[in-house]
Amino acid sequence: MTQTELETRTFGSTRCVLAIAACGMLLGATTAGAVELRNTIRGGIAHSDNIGRKNTDEVSETILTVDGTINLSHVTRASEFLLQGSLGYRHYLDDTYDGNVVGNMLAAARFTLVPETVTWVFEDRFGTLQQNPYQAETPDNIENINNFSTGPDLHFVIGNVTALDMGARLRVNTFEESDLDNDVLGGNIALVRAISSKRNVSLNYSLDQVDYDDDILGRDYDRQLAYVGFSSEMSRGMVSFKLGGNRVEFDDDTLAEGSADGLYANVEFSRQITSRSSFTASYDQQYSDAGNIFREFQDPGRSTQSSNGDVVGAGEPFEGQRFRVGWNMVRARTTWNLSVNAYNEDYVSRDILDRNRFGLQGGVSWQLGSGWTVSGGLRLEQGQFSSADRDDDDLTLNVGLTRRLSRTLDLNVNYMRADRSSTEPLAEYTENRVALTIGYSRDRD
Repeated sequence: MTQTELETRTFGSTRCVLAIAACGMLLGATTAGAVELRNTIRGGIAHSDNIGRKNTDEVSETILTVDGTINLSHVTRASEFLLQGSLGYRHYLDDTYDGNVVGNMLAAARFTLVPETVTWVFEDRFGTLQQNPYQAETPDNIENINNFSTGPDLHFVIGNVTALDMGARLRVNTFEESDLDNDVLGGNIALVRAISSKRNVSLNYSLDQVDYDDDILGRDYDRQLAYVGFSSEMSRGMVSFKLGGNRVEFDDDTLAEGSADGLYANVEFSRQITSRSSFTASYDQQYSDAGNIFREFQDPGRSTQSSNGDVVGAGEPFEGQRFRVGWNMVRARTTWNLSVNAYNEDYVSRDILDRNRFGLQGGVSWQLGSGWTVSGGLRLEQGQFSSADRDDDDLTLNVGLTRRLSRTLDLNVNYMRADRSSTEPLAEYTENRVALTIGYSRDRD
């Protein structure tokens, strides 16, 4: 694929995001309602001593970077709009790689057609994911994905404490390079009963029909979910769970794996421990694919410096298990965070992609006074590819120093070290990167 074709698909991927964003901004300018805007623009230069993350023949590279973050929301009686995330561009001065767009963006709009009964939803998610999990995350091993969805939501009240919710969605998943584009036609129905003003229980069923453009690289299939749901809000936290079963069934049953089924579970818990600290925990187990997992677990707040590495572009459904616990503390001048993650992916028929990962991540930020802030982060991850008998140990270290120049301007210098040790010697690498950026931020309520 030529650079022109890549740029066409990349900018085409962001077209829906920008279209929804433009509609939201137009609404904000022409209609009454609450508007909240926070945005940052940052530009600078970075230097890497091993841009390709190779074990031998390391190549250094100087990169010009431009990044922007935004958090814009607008609410009226008849509509809601949200634009959140980050978007960036990388230009490689030594031409080791072609320039590329990276980011994580969420644009969503909801319009009320019949008050308290019928709404219509538009949603677009743009992000960057890894192509080959066996290779290091480099500019030629990532690609952009765009997930657009639209459809109606219906809400019918039955009595005083019961409601019937229904919805339908058309989703379009577009990949920048891989021929994994697919359309998903889905629907869901739920019977919800309120136990109290802050607690409810529900019976749920959903069906998605996944149709790949290329039937060789992706197998068309149906995915069904049936589960019981419960949610409760507490004075200092919340808890919710969904428990049931899920099944995938392929349209082409010529292969041995014509269908697969198993447990569906989703549990979330959060607790405000003190006025300054909080704890979260979650567990998820389901059959899914790259497009659906990206949609459900995308983090629009993720930095443009990293991809959604826990999502791999593959035209194959898998049973995924995800567990995470996190702790966060915010004090007058210091912020701490710590999280533990565990992931397991078991593909239905492509065992070569099966992998287990365990990660530990922590970060801290100190405000030193006189406009100075020091920050640091450490991420340790162990990955195992069972079918390839391969283990990887990854370490990523970040240290940053920020100087506030004015109310809206700041200067930042950052050092990053990425190191991988592996049972596959050629997969080992070390990269050191230094970046200098200047940023402009603005808040408006």
